[in-house]
Amino acid sequence: MRVIHVARKRRTVLAAAALALASCSAGEAPEPVSADPTATPATGGTLHIADEREALGLNPYTAIDNNSAHVFAQILETLFRTDEDGKVVPWLVESSEANADFTTWTFRLREGVTFSDGTPMTADDVVYSIETVRQSEAWVSMFAEIDTVRATSPSTVVVTTSVPSPALEASLSLPFAPVVPANLAGMTPEEFGQHPIGTGPFRLESWTSGQRITLVRNESYWVPGRPYLDSVVFEAVPSDNNRTQQLRGGDLDIIATPPRPQLEALDEAPATVVGEFAMAFPNYLLLNQQSDAFTDPRIREAVDLAIHRANILEAAGGGVGELGGSFLAPALNFHDETLEPVTRDPGRAAELLDAAVADGASRRFTLSVAAGGTYANLTAQIIQENLEDVGFDVTIEQLDGATVLSEVGAGRYDATLFTMTSDIIDPLEVIGFYIDLNALWTGGETAEVATLLEEAKQAVDQQERSELYARIQQIVYADRSLVVLGYQPWIWAWRADVVGYEVPMTGVPWLANTGFRE
Repeated sequence: MRVIHVARKRRTVLAAAALALASCSAGEAPEPVSADPTATPATGGTLHIADEREALGLNPYTAIDNNSAHVFAQILETLFRTDEDGKVVPWLVESSEANADFTTWTFRLREGVTFSDGTPMTADDVVYSIETVRQSEAWVSMFAEIDTVRATSPSTVVVTTSVPSPALEASLSLPFAPVVPANLAGMTPEEFGQHPIGTGPFRLESWTSGQRITLVRNESYWVPGRPYLDSVVFEAVPSDNNRTQQLRGGDLDIIATPPRPQLEALDEAPATVVGEFAMAFPNYLLLNQQSDAFTDPRIREAVDLAIHRANILEAAGGGVGELGGSFLAPALNFHDETLEPVTRDPGRAAELLDAAVADGASRRFTLSVAAGGTYANLTAQIIQENLEDVGFDVTIEQLDGATVLSEVGAGRYDATLFTMTSDIIDPLEVIGFYIDLNALWTGGETAEVATLLEEAKQAVDQQERSELYARIQQIVYADRSLVVLGYQPWIWAWRADVVGYEVPMTGVPWLANTGFRE
């Protein structure tokens, strides 16, 4: 059975009326079970969940990787959350109120919330947490407009900003901006990263580096009846095939990113469920204008016109995903769906290429990709074939993932494949990354984008804000340094006896409502 949560705006659940009695591999449930995702979990049990990599650290202000967020988001909570429908909702606040020009925000904190060590959450903790994240190297630009953060009572915090900040609630839903005890409960940042304390449904019990992280129920959690599970074990299993095999065998209960070629088999198996969540993954081909290969805009346009995106989606993406033209994923607010994927035109691509070559441009370039990834390697092969059909000479260079990132970050590349996901529903975070990283290391247009972003961040009127974000998307679309190949959803797979598993558009699972069926 596949559960499809295709969009943040509209959630669709396709529940199979009868599950096929397909042949089971060793260890699979001998009898089919109902996979109703709305079933109420029983209390108790240990859930084993696996991703490709383990968490790098559990200090939210220094961590920047998704795997760390997957773990500490079960321990640490934010003032606001992005829910499964893509809405920013109050979480550790009872209410929030802004003044007329959105330069003063008043947050009234939820009563009865305690940290896992039993101490109550206070306004001083919130002030410390916001002050800390706004000074952290990774997130300073997201909170640069904040002027002051004050506790005006034990349960009230007032934030003032230098400019209107209508999206401040969305920014404070960032998983990397949670509420922690003031002064990290007397620990150093390094110590806190090993022993985090939060208000979340679980607390850290043990961490065996390179093997597993075990969380146990926070007995003083403020939400009645949550969590259902006694404990959660996070494991790192780099091979997607191995993760899938362990899921089938019952050694794992939930796995991230099952391999596309196996989705259908997992769909049909009685003991497993495949879930597609928000369409949050945009896939790009980056064309580096700082290399000799792509300084001529006619070369970039020729590449854009030559690529067969539908073939990539079908062959490399397993038919899962959709096409579009915006560099912002469909899951984000203000995604411009009117920007359509570029229509393939090999004839025009060949004309542009020949004209550019006659003026001194080169037909040759290198496409650098991380070795071992099924999607990347198939996509690179299709692009190579498409481009060579119109006259390009493309060399595929397979490197380990860390080397690709290092070379791309240093600008030492011609072309590469890339994706960028968001931790909040507003696009200000990813557009900020685009600007700060020199148009994602392509040397593309950023000056006008930066000006428009500042205007959009301050725009109180939603229509004005939408138009500014639309203009940004059109600029990036026309620049052709980020060639949008398509979008893919977050995909997870789990055992059919697991219920209540949800993944919001941020891709960070929320396990307070997850458990095993009664």
